[in-house]
Amino acid sequence: VDDSASHRGHSGAAGYLDGESHFKLHVVSEAFEGLTRVKRHQLVYASMGDLMTTKVHAMNIKTQTGAEYASVPPTTS
Repeated sequence: VDDSASHRGHSGAAGYLDGESHFKLHVVSEAFEGLTRVKRHQLVYASMGDLMTTKVHAMNIKTQTGAEYASVPPTTS
C-alpha cells in the first residue's frame, strides 16, 4: 500500500519526484518459517533489490507464515 500521502512534507519524502516513498507491505510466505522478525525483513529487503535504495524511503512490513496468517487475520489499519 502506498502510504506516501500520510508523510507529505516529511523530510524523507523530499527527493522522490513521483511522490511515492512510504509503503505498507504484508507478505505471507512459508519461507519465513522458523525465522526471526529481523531475518524475515532481511528477506523482504533483498527481494526489493535496488528499489530499497532508489525508490523506498520507509516501509512498514508485516510478515507471516501461512499458518500465522490463518490463525490471526491481518488488521486493515
